[in-house]
Amino acid sequence: MEYSLTRLGESLMEALEALCARAEKDFEELETAGPVGPPLIAPPDAGQLEARPGNRLRR
Repeated sequence: MEYSLTRLGESLMEALEALCARAEKDFEELETAGPVGPPLIAPPDAGQLEARPGNRLRR
């Protein structure tokens, strides 16, 4: 039983190391990548009220 738990722990560590290496690689790719599409939130149109606490709607 002890041997199988030791091997399980080693397998888990190997998998974790591989996962961390992949995450580091993906993060580096994201850091160097430029914009890939339009912004997720469009900038407000000229004259559009900004959403801030205390602002009232203009008509």
